[in-house]
Amino acid sequence: MKHIILGFCLLVTTLGFSQSSEISIDAVVDNDTLVFFGSNNSSVIQDITLEITEAKGLEGFMLPLTMRVKPNSIQVFHKLAVKGEYTYDFVYINQYPMEQLIQTDFTVNEVKVNDGIVIFDKTNCGRCQKVKAYLDAEKIPYQRLNITDVPMNKKLMWDMLKLNGFQGREIKTPVMLVNGEISHSHQDLMDFLQNLK
Repeated sequence: MKHIILGFCLLVTTLGFSQSSEISIDAVVDNDTLVFFGSNNSSVIQDITLEITEAKGLEGFMLPLTMRVKPNSIQVFHKLAVKGEYTYDFVYINQYPMEQLIQTDFTVNEVKVNDGIVIFDKTNCGRCQKVKAYLDAEKIPYQRLNITDVPMNKKLMWDMLKLNGFQGREIKTPVMLVNGEISHSHQDLMDFLQNLK
């Protein structure tokens, strides 16, 4: 997505480039300054890293910047001086702060991640369906975070795996948290489930 603005007129440019509906980056031109705003529409703190690329006609700090943005808030992220005609592009990523992942009250989409059983599952995953069917039949309460439909859940799953020392690139789903303890790639899935009682 390339953004090209010509001239010096005041112009508001809303950038609808969102990798997550929880996060957005917007830009406004005001008095020869391009101002970037980071919006966190989620209920948890998020770290947003913004990288401005292919910038021409802009001056200022161009290296990637990371800012911690409070829940349900908007804050000024970065400012660049406009010097005539200019173009730019940008990319950003967002993630939950690592120290947040280990807190017992860490909640994502109303799911208390480190309390009880949480399943990171994929759509059309037979093993995931087997786990949910077993837990339902045994009336064992659980919560789920789908990693197919919600990319941020997938990122959270990988962050939690890395936090617990996993260094691989592939994993068998479901990945499960049992009171904050992560478990994955079960060889004997039924044996693992039976030990949850």
